[in-house]
Amino acid sequence: MKSNNSKSYIYLSSRTVVTFIVCIGTTQSAFAVTCQQVDDKLAASYQSIVDNSHYSGEFNDSKFNSAHANFDNALVQYVKLSDSLSCGLSKAQNAGVSVVTSTDNKLRAISWDMMTGGTLREFTGLIQYQGSRSYKTKFDILNEDVISLNTIIIPDSSDNSTTNHRTLYLMSGFSVGSSIMHGQNVHIYEIANNGLNQPNLIQTASRKTNYLGFGYDASSLNENMSSPLIKIDSSEKSITFPIIINTKTYPFGKVTNRSIKYRYENKFFRKVIP
Repeated sequence: MKSNNSKSYIYLSSRTVVTFIVCIGTTQSAFAVTCQQVDDKLAASYQSIVDNSHYSGEFNDSKFNSAHANFDNALVQYVKLSDSLSCGLSKAQNAGVSVVTSTDNKLRAISWDMMTGGTLREFTGLIQYQGSRSYKTKFDILNEDVISLNTIIIPDSSDNSTTNHRTLYLMSGFSVGSSIMHGQNVHIYEIANNGLNQPNLIQTASRKTNYLGFGYDASSLNENMSSPLIKIDSSEKSITFPIIINTKTYPFGKVTNRSIKYRYENKFFRKVIP
C-alpha cells in the first residue's frame, strides 16, 4: 500500500513474520482517520481475534482470519497518523494489546498475542520512533509481549563535552514457552543517525551485548514477586533481575529472592560486585 503524501510501503500478514520499515510523513492523506477511530478499530478487531481463537473454545477460522485482516488494516491507519505516538490507544489496551511509550514520547512499542499458538504463545509487534523529520516504524521486530519501557540518560563518550548526553531506551519483554516455561528480557535501544540502533553497552563476563534475559518456571513465583521481574532504575542507571537456579522441583528454573545488578559506569553497564 502506498500513500500519496509520504513514502509508506506496508505489508502485513497475520500468519507470516515479515520485517520491514515504514516511513510516515508528517501530513495525513485526505482519507485519514482520527486517533479515536483507529483505537476503536484496533480494539474491536483484536477483541474479535480473541473471541474467535481456539483459546476461547469457539474457534471460527473465517471470523478469526477476517479479524486479523481488520487488525492489520487498522495498524496501517494507525502508523499513518501524524500524531500516532501521542495517540493513547486506551481501548486497544483494554482489549489486550500492549502499548508502552517512553517518557520523552520519542519511542513506542506495541505488541500483541496473535492467538495462533497453543501453550506456547506467539507474540509479535512493532516499534515506532521519532526520526529526524518523521516517525518511523519497524514491524515484526518483536517476538515477546512488551511490558515496560524505561529511559536512561548517559554521558556521550564520543566527545569531551560534559553537556552532551545519549538517551537509552530499555525495553523489557515477556515470553511464554508453555504453561510453566516463561521468560523475561531487556533490550537496549537508541535513536541515532535517523535510525533505531541497539548499542552493545552491557559488559558481561564474556562479551559486550545489548540484551539480558532469563527463563524460569512460572510456578516458582511467590506472591511477593511482581512483574516485570527485571527492574530498571533510571536515576541509578541500573538493571536488576533475580537469580534463577535449577532444582529437581523446578527444572526450568526457580526464581529466588536474590538478585543480580548491572549499573552503568565507565561507559558500560557492569555487574555490581556485592
